[in-house]
Amino acid sequence: MPLPTLDDSENRLLDTSADIADLQTQLRDQEVNLRMQILSVGIFQSTPANAANYSEVVANNDARRWPALTVTEVPAATAANPQQLSAFFTNLALTNYIFDYAFVLIGGHEQLVVLTRPGVAPTAPEFANSPRLPAPQPSAGPGHQVRASSFADPQDVRAFRSCKAGGGSDQACFRKGDNGIGFCGDDCTGPTPMCALPPEDWMAKWGSRTAARLKPVNVTIGGQTVVCEMGDTMPHRKNITNGAGIDLSPAAVAAFGLRPPLMVDAEWSWA
Repeated sequence: MPLPTLDDSENRLLDTSADIADLQTQLRDQEVNLRMQILSVGIFQSTPANAANYSEVVANNDARRWPALTVTEVPAATAANPQQLSAFFTNLALTNYIFDYAFVLIGGHEQLVVLTRPGVAPTAPEFANSPRLPAPQPSAGPGHQVRASSFADPQDVRAFRSCKAGGGSDQACFRKGDNGIGFCGDDCTGPTPMCALPPEDWMAKWGSRTAARLKPVNVTIGGQTVVCEMGDTMPHRKNITNGAGIDLSPAAVAAFGLRPPLMVDAEWSWA
């Protein structure tokens, strides 16, 4: 799945981070020396064996004058418990402005981190309920009513491969299409119905990418239900521009008797 970008932003691959301090140094260097405002971070995986951290940045001459950003590690036990995770974010927001949270690679292992700047948000009560904070998700109950779009469409995969064959970089080719590889390296173009959900959904339920990988999801469209495997992730909700709440692979779209690209009403729940 291509990396999400804002209209004027770009994604930059980062060097390998041995620890949290190393990652923080790289991000601060982009703001102070390159005058690039950090918007978000994450893990970019172009092939099953090739994964690296990236930062989403936008040019901003004032970024070097801002309070230095801090990268805070979320303990594994906290990340795995939705209630503890929500409390962790709420407490952190009392004295810091939280502007992103994501999984990154630290020493070759996935680690949930939070990006903050010192200072209390202007409207603390509203900030505490911001969609950027992970809200606990019920393990069972009514389905989520969303709009469903498609990903890894055949034409997008062809465009990506054509770009690569012409010598394009991964980053350039993701602007043209999709490689069809999920967030844990799984092929999302095959015969198994697959889906992608925002991190706010799978992280609150499973706590990590590896735990969420290929978990079954019930997807219902027009009264028909198909069980899909969660093979990829969508952008954070704040970065989704088309209003979709779930993405469906070509096999999932075909299972409903539909054709990509699409945007339809759907309901999903963990199977």
